[in-house]
Amino acid sequence: MVTDAQIVDQASDEAAAVIMAHREGLAAWRGITNKLRNFLEDAEITEENHASMSRSITAGVDAQIKVINAERKAYNLDSEEGNKTVDDLSSLMDSLSQGA
Repeated sequence: MVTDAQIVDQASDEAAAVIMAHREGLAAWRGITNKLRNFLEDAEITEENHASMSRSITAGVDAQIKVINAERKAYNLDSEEGNKTVDDLSSLMDSLSQGA
């Protein structure tokens, strides 16, 4: 017979696996958007390609915004706990920079 604790543990493990898969997917998408950004930074905009470059830039910005928003959700950066974590990291970085 499966206990309540085992059910909770299994559900927790499965939820953690889903969250990790989301984070891995987002990391891959961040890499793709960064590659597009790098390409667009190096590309020359000409009379012949300006329309397609404009669409590519718009698509790249949209993709980057979506990835950032999804990452913020995946890492709980906009929740009270996430804000506390960010604040704690900021405080630590400040104290380290003052000590250097």
